Amino acid sequence: MHWDGSLPIRVDDIARRMGLQVIRRTDPEFQFSGYFRDASNTENGIPLIEFNGYDSFTRQRFTIAHELGHYVLKHGTSPRDYPDSFTTGTRDPRERAANQFAAEILMPADTVHDVVMSGHASSIEEIANLFGVSTLAMGYRLDNIGLLL
Repeated sequence: MHWDGSLPIRVDDIARRMGLQVIRRTDPEFQFSGYFRDASNTENGIPLIEFNGYDSFTRQRFTIAHELGHYVLKHGTSPRDYPDSFTTGTRDPRERAANQFAAEILMPADTVHDVVMSGHASSIEEIANLFGVSTLAMGYRLDNIGLLL
């Protein structure tokens, strides 16, 4: 198991434990929210997740989880641009699958359910803060698992 049970889930640590490099990019020529390079497309043969260090904390976390999804789902090298693939409206099945993976790893259904039922957090904002995700992402997740508050 790669998760230590604490919240918010440290998806960057999970990726590193799985043998991936995770690099925060702050150079202006990096025009993506995130980018996954499989082992055949890196100099050292180690899979690589790059993410935009100028994005919000919650977006950086979702991006890392999304790019990890490309790795786990064996999508190969996958750039992720700002407007299209980050939304729920994307039609690309690989991007939709990576988004679903990200939601599931950052907001595991059983853990979200336990938090809601325990009363530990009672608003979408409180729950989102606990999981380190945006309120929009948590709203979608709660709806998708049948717990919309």
